[in-house]
Amino acid sequence: MTNVTSRVLRFAGPLLAIASLAWCLFIGRHLWITPLHVHVTQFAGSVDGKFVERGYDTTKRFSDTSMNGPLPLIIPVLLAAMACTGSLLRLIGLAGGGTLLLFGFSIISGFSIGGYYLPPVVGFALAIACELRLQRKSGAAMAGA
Repeated sequence: MTNVTSRVLRFAGPLLAIASLAWCLFIGRHLWITPLHVHVTQFAGSVDGKFVERGYDTTKRFSDTSMNGPLPLIIPVLLAAMACTGSLLRLIGLAGGGTLLLFGFSIISGFSIGGYYLPPVVGFALAIACELRLQRKSGAAMAGA
């Protein structure tokens, strides 16, 4: 592997990992404070036994509506921190485990906030790919020397 490719891979992996962690921190804060448009539907009974539907639109923040507090926003940040730590320390197992757990979180929470966490999953996967390629090429260079 050339020196230039080696240098690019050496910096690209950690940079992608740090950017992915920063994304998770930014999105968590953004979701916590940004007002969301909500349509509320209420059903009320009537005298003749039929239900009457009434609805209205309102805006609420995630912090006002979450029954679990900030926990749904803290979990992906912790998983991203795990993946980022693994990537920075060049521990592929830790980085891969954090990435897979973050991917699982985004699938499970896919109908609400999960989609926001797919870009960091891709970033961590690319960081792992950079590290694997770097290790493979440097291992091949050592074997050939």
